[in-house]
Amino acid sequence: MTITPWLNQKEAAEYAKQSVDSIRAAVKNGELVAYAIGKSGRDFRLNRDDIDAWMRSRTWEPAS
Repeated sequence: MTITPWLNQKEAAEYAKQSVDSIRAAVKNGELVAYAIGKSGRDFRLNRDDIDAWMRSRTWEPAS
C-alpha cells in the first residue's frame, strides 16, 4: 500500500493530532498551505511535508 503525501482536512487533522477547525484556521491565516483540487476550488488537499513544517513552527515555551 502506497501512502499518499496528500491529505484532506480530516486526514490532516488526524495526522497532526489537531482539530479540523485548527487546520482550517491555519489555512485561512496563511500558516498552512492548501492546494485546491477540482474545478470548483471548494475542496483542497494538504501536503504532509507542509503539515510537518507547520507543526515545527509552533513552538511552545512554558510560562516563567
